[in-house]
Order: sequence, then C-alpha cells, then structure tokens
Amino acid sequence: MFNSTVLKGKSLPGIGILGTMVGTFLAIYLVPDNYQSQGELQMSAIALSVGLLLAPIAAFALFRETKSLLMVQNVIMVGIVYWLLLDHAQGLQGVPGVRKDSVKLCFALIGLFSVFTWSGTFAKPWKIPRVVHASMNVEISEQMLFRLIIIFFVLGFSRYAIPAGFDIGVMIDALGRNRWAGPWSRGALGGWDSFLDHMSYFGYLVPVLTVAIISKVGLRSVKVIFSIMMSIIMVMLLAQSGSRRIVGVVLAAGIIYWMINKKKIGIKLIALVTVAMLATLTFLQKMLIVRGVGLTSVLSRNPQALDVTHFSVDDNLYRLIQMLEIFPNLHDYIYFSQIYYVLVRPIPRVFWPGKPTGPGFELAPFLGFEGLSLTSSILGEWYAAGGIVMIVIGGWFHGRLGAMWSQLLDSDKESVLIVYSIGVLTIFAGLRSMQDLVLMSYMVIAWIIVMKFYRVFQAR
Repeated sequence: MFNSTVLKGKSLPGIGILGTMVGTFLAIYLVPDNYQSQGELQMSAIALSVGLLLAPIAAFALFRETKSLLMVQNVIMVGIVYWLLLDHAQGLQGVPGVRKDSVKLCFALIGLFSVFTWSGTFAKPWKIPRVVHASMNVEISEQMLFRLIIIFFVLGFSRYAIPAGFDIGVMIDALGRNRWAGPWSRGALGGWDSFLDHMSYFGYLVPVLTVAIISKVGLRSVKVIFSIMMSIIMVMLLAQSGSRRIVGVVLAAGIIYWMINKKKIGIKLIALVTVAMLATLTFLQKMLIVRGVGLTSVLSRNPQALDVTHFSVDDNLYRLIQMLEIFPNLHDYIYFSQIYYVLVRPIPRVFWPGKPTGPGFELAPFLGFEGLSLTSSILGEWYAAGGIVMIVIGGWFHGRLGAMWSQLLDSDKESVLIVYSIGVLTIFAGLRSMQDLVLMSYMVIAWIIVMKFYRVFQAR
C-alpha cells in the first residue's frame, strides 16, 4: 500500500543532526556559574531548542508542504522542546541542588537522543502492521464520518455517563469541581471499573473526526454542528480529569489533520495554525490553574487567576537532571523493569492481581515526596534502564518508529491521514513517558476496533 517515505523528507536527517549537534554544544557552553536560579538556563534552553527545530524550520523553508513539515521525526523534535525545554526557554524554572556537570550531561544526552532519532531514519522503514492497514482500507463518505463521530462519542461519553448514573445534572456539576470530585474518578489500582477507563479512548477521536467532516462539507451543515457539539462535550469531560496531555493530544490531532489536508503552507495557514496552537496552549494553562480546586471555586474567589501570561509544561528537565545524579551512584539501573511494567500495563488487574504496581523505581518517593507523581520524560526512563547505552537505543527506536509511521504521509486517503494524525500525536505524547506512549496508542486501537465492527456491519 505504501512503498516509500516522503521523498522530500530524506534531506532532513542530515540537517537535523547538524542542528542538534550545534545546539547541544551551545547549550553546554552557555550554562552559567549561577545555573541553579530561576531563568539562568534560559539561553541554554533556547540554543538547544533552536538546534532541535532546525530540521522542521528547514522543512518549512525549503518545501512549503505540510506533509514534509509534519513528518513524525520533526514532530518528535518539537516534542522534546515542549516536554523538556519550553519552561526553561521561558525562564520559568530553576534547577536547585544539582551539580553543574549534571546539567551539562543532561543537555548532552538530549542531543545524543535526538541525533540517534534522526539516525534511525536512514535505514529502510519498518512495515506498517497489517491490522493498521486493514483499518484504513476504506473510503470515508460524509455519512460514514458522521456515523463514526456518533459511535466514538457514545462510547467515550459512556465512560462518564455510567458512573454518573446517566444523570446530566450530576455530570454538569462535576465539570465545575476539581479533578478528583467527579463520579468517574477511581483509585490508583482499580477493579472491574477500570474497564470503563478504556471507553474514554474512543472519545479521543471525536475532535479529529469533526475536523475531517468540516474539511469535507464545510461548516454549513446540521451534521457538522452536531459534531462540533459532541467534540466540545467530549473535550470538557476530558478536561475535568485534569490530564492536560490528553486534552492537548486530542485537540492537536485535529489541527494536524487540518494542516495535512491543506497540503501547501501559506501565510493564511500559518496564521490560523498559530492562533489554534496558542488557543490550545492557553486552554491547557487554564486547566493547570483550575484542576486542583475546580472551575467553580476559581470563578467565585479570583477570576483573574485564569489570566494566562506564560505556558507551563512540567519540570521534566529538572527531574531528568536529578535522575542523572541518582543512577547509577545512588540506585542501580532498573534495566528492563520499566519496559516490562509498561508492556503489561494494559492487562486488567482483575485478571492478574499480582501485576507489577511500579517500574522498579519511582522518583517522587526517592526524593521524599509522598503522594506525588514526578516525570523526567522518556529520556529519564531510558537512562534509568541502562544509562547512556539505553539513551542511544531509545533515540534509535523513536527514529525507526517515526520513519515507519511517516510512510502514511504518502497517501491522500482520509482514513489514512486520520490514523496518521492520531498516531503522530501518540508518539508526541509518548515523549513524556513510556506509559503515555502505550496509553495514548489506545486511540489507534480504538479506531481499529470500531472500523472492524463497522465493516462487519456494512457487509450484512
């Protein structure tokens, strides 16, 4: 079905490697003596960010095609900047209590991971799994799109409606409360109710399918209006959980699909995408403000708290530096414990009571923070698994994964580009942690399941 990668993208790995190497060198060189204070690593973060983004910038400047710009490898570079460097590039954070050598090593390892990500694209790409091919082998009409939106919405909505007893008033009330106050919240380990969690993954696809139907028929359609309403409801329910990465992914998947369909990059597209991305980041920042106390509480006490002056992501860079100081000096490498834990995570605990509850190391308890969850990005997890060697392997794996998925860009079929959009955002979110890479891949699985049953139903 797909015989090659995007040909124009073949010139980008060399540019990406060069930019990464220069950016890494400058980031290390620019680390100041008073590096621990807030904002002191800003120039280093900016230098490395520019180096990592050189290939996406080149794709935009040389080709002016959205498919070249939106190759998975380019999105991975944007993801590294987002998850690790954006806060420091804005001067929002410091790195207290860590050694200067550890800071420099951290920048070096980010560069090493990125170089091997690009290196992983040189070999012949892996084949797209057959089950994914089968789910995309369909022509999507307007009527089919609308039916799919309804199916995915109903399945996703049930995740929240069932625990609320299908009481709309209870659901609306929960939207104004904090992330733990919803009737659909559950414990960390869960039981039979954990099956309901999987229903929400179907809802993740509603926004991107809504963008698809808008691209097909425009805004002047009753079906489109209902689709937009279903998307808004789904996003609001997802936002109540406080999981910004999920909301960001489902919104960004729609933006990615819309960009791909435009094909050529022009001033109007740049302006609209910029507005859409800023709106998404603003919404995610507001989620960060309200998720601990609830929207109702914020509006009643201090509405001005919702004003957005910056975009916070996470303290992943700081936590990554701490991981470099912990392994292997204070804790042995955990090797394949992390990978094993992630791979078996989809198995419901009701079927396997003895399933591992952790990856063999958790940063928060080690640092003395109880009841918290700290992430160090997927780079920190690869490093904990085996040091620099595993950073190299992790980067190469992401490069191979990106090259495989980028093959989908050779097609113009709507079904293929929908799957590409959710898949590339899965890889983007997966840079936060291996666990997120697995969990967000459920979006693709949800698509495969629905398309399988839909084709069976049509055949009858």
